[in-house]
Amino acid sequence: MRHFDAGLATTVHGFSTCSSPRPRSLHALSEQLLLAIAAEERAEAFRFLDSRLTWHELGAGLDDIAAARRVAVTSFGSCSFSEPRDALRRLGLIEG
Repeated sequence: MRHFDAGLATTVHGFSTCSSPRPRSLHALSEQLLLAIAAEERAEAFRFLDSRLTWHELGAGLDDIAAARRVAVTSFGSCSFSEPRDALRRLGLIEG
């Protein structure tokens, strides 16, 4: 999630806030709404369900997500493999 990193003395974005707008951006959401999604700092604002991803009242189904992966999401980079995975575990979004 987007949060202030004291070690870096700046606000950083997480995987969820960077990737969640992507499926919906294919449906021409306003820049203001996309920025609001990217600025979200509350994990509970996102829901990862079996058939869709939601942010507040907006959602993207599996077909939207698959289309975004084919068209708009070519890669995701991170300085660490473990840190994003461990953060998703702490948020209860993945197991193991």
